Amino acid sequence: MKAIRRIAAVVAVAVPLLAQEDGSVGWDPKSDGPVPFWQQCLGLAVFAISIYGYWRLAIWYIAHRREHPRWRALRYWWPSAMLGAITLTVLLANVAERALPESALNAFGLLLAILNAPLIPGAMAYAAVVKESGWEGWPVALTAVPTYWFAWYGIIRFLEWRSECAAPTRLFVSSDSK
Repeated sequence: MKAIRRIAAVVAVAVPLLAQEDGSVGWDPKSDGPVPFWQQCLGLAVFAISIYGYWRLAIWYIAHRREHPRWRALRYWWPSAMLGAITLTVLLANVAERALPESALNAFGLLLAILNAPLIPGAMAYAAVVKESGWEGWPVALTAVPTYWFAWYGIIRFLEWRSECAAPTRLFVSSDSK
């Protein structure tokens, strides 16, 4: 009985949608002008708060997981996994444009942009150096890949060092005199 109700509900929704298949919807935006200043400031404030929250979450994660036996492997697999995900995104965007819907590719790209937010200052500095040097093509890629990997490695090491400095110092005093 439940299956019949589900089929009826799908048909009730699908039939009117299929009937409108040849219809078109016009685009009528409220304004074609620039984004108001207050919206730009609000967007930058939300971005800054999200970066701060992401940084605090990373610090908390490292402080609580640093003592686990397999922690040191994170220094190597996290930069490698992020580099692999970016490579996959670039390949999917360039090679298989029709394999994935554009919305799925954009969602994956947005997820990677959020996960790589701590690298934004370094990426901006790297882009300025590349622009001033006049590099194009393969030299840019050959220098970007190790720079990206070592930047993530450096961030992880910095957060480890910071969590070690924040840990309370323990003094072991023994009364044994041997």
